[in-house]
Amino acid sequence: MKPLIYLQDAELFTLPRGLKAVVDQFYQGGDPKWEIVLAAAW
Repeated sequence: MKPLIYLQDAELFTLPRGLKAVVDQFYQGGDPKWEIVLAAAW
């Protein structure tokens, strides 16, 4: 929970928090776009 509280600027996100932001951005109709998330993680 601490990253959610302390990190408000996207440039300072930790890797798990940044990937969660990507999932939230590309989540469409109950079907997350995992290929985009995996590309972001690479």
